[in-house]
Amino acid sequence: VVNNGYDLVITHSAGDYHQDHRTTYDVVRSSLRSFTGEFWCMEIGQYSNKNSKFNPNIFVDITEHMEQKLSALLCYNIDDHPIRGLAAYRGQLAGVKYAEAFELQWKTF
Repeated sequence: VVNNGYDLVITHSAGDYHQDHRTTYDVVRSSLRSFTGEFWCMEIGQYSNKNSKFNPNIFVDITEHMEQKLSALLCYNIDDHPIRGLAAYRGQLAGVKYAEAFELQWKTF
C-alpha cells in the first residue's frame, strides 16, 4: 500500500446536504480502498443542521486560529457569525473556546 506519506484524509460527510459534497465523499471513500491511515469527515457550517448522519467523535481546538480563519473566510464574503457560533458550540462540547468537529470513519495502520 502506497500512501505517499499521508496518514490522514479528510472530506465531506456522507450526510452533507449539498449534492456535490456527498459525491465528493463517495469518490474519496472509494479511492481509499487500500489506504492505511485515518479517514475523517468534516462538518460544513451551512449544512450542519441538516446533516443527520454526522456524528462527531473528534474535536480539534482551534481557539488560537479562530480569528485568522474568520479573516480568511471574509475573502469569500462569508458571514462569520454562523461560523463563530458553530465553533463556539463545538468548543463547549470539547471544553475549549472554539473547536472544529470531525467524524472518524475508520482507522487502519
